[in-house]
Amino acid sequence: MQSFLRGVEVWVPDPSDARLRLVDGLHQNLDAVVQAGRELAFARGEGLPGLAWEREAPVVLAPMDDPRFLRAGAAREHGLICGIALPLFGPAGLRSVVVFFFSREQEAQAGAVEVWRAVDGNRLVLADGYYGALAGFAGLSRQLEFPRGRGLPGRVWATRAPQVVGDLGRARDFQRAEGAREAGLRVGLGVPCPSPTGRDHVVTFLSAGEMPIAHRIEVWVPGGNPSRLVLEAGESVEGPLRRETYQRMYIWSGDGAIGKAWADGVPRIARDIVSEPILASGQPASRRVTSMIALPFAAGGADAAVVALYI
Repeated sequence: MQSFLRGVEVWVPDPSDARLRLVDGLHQNLDAVVQAGRELAFARGEGLPGLAWEREAPVVLAPMDDPRFLRAGAAREHGLICGIALPLFGPAGLRSVVVFFFSREQEAQAGAVEVWRAVDGNRLVLADGYYGALAGFAGLSRQLEFPRGRGLPGRVWATRAPQVVGDLGRARDFQRAEGAREAGLRVGLGVPCPSPTGRDHVVTFLSAGEMPIAHRIEVWVPGGNPSRLVLEAGESVEGPLRRETYQRMYIWSGDGAIGKAWADGVPRIARDIVSEPILASGQPASRRVTSMIALPFAAGGADAAVVALYI
């Protein structure tokens, strides 16, 4: 089973806060893209990471022969069709920009990435998105607005925290359930993207069982002890992760990729996931899982959740 994602990169400001540099990435046979990225550094407004930094908002580029993507030649060589840059801010400013890549060969598969923008402080509208071959679902989505607290985007906005929805085609609080069912979409992940200037965005990832965004999605939040995380929600290709199964399992600050991402607010990539605390404790991995990225999200100036995507 393939993942909906073709690659993920983590860019962080250099010590002078003048440029973004690549610190790590997961790529599926994207040698030219990887090599080109290692040789680049982006100022504000330069390249896909720099655009997200300058705008303080998620940026979608599709197709990726867009001249603003400075690795367009490498993208064409590998058949990449879409990239989205997600800036992650902390109290002191930008902590990182995470870039997700999707390929042309996956375009016909069921999957979507959406950026929702807050308007007038009381509703979200679709700012941009990538839907591959899902033209009907894209048209439906462009007609919608979400008030705070309603639907997947609205709930993320209201809580300022990641949210996971399984079985989209039957979910009562997913307004596009019928469209999702017809499009073959199964799992939704929504993440907050607030900016220092108060311009809120929400990014949603919607994927099918045959081409998931990740083989397993976990949301970890502080629980009981301020130095440890507990599982809040999760989905896998085998079905939902049940919180009671993880009732006595914790991840401590600084422990593994998830604990490190929570400790310093910078995304972490793990390639030897069998040594990660939860999997090492005996929890089974989803099928064909080989790696993971941990994404920290903040609320009120404190890192309040970590999303783990097992790819």
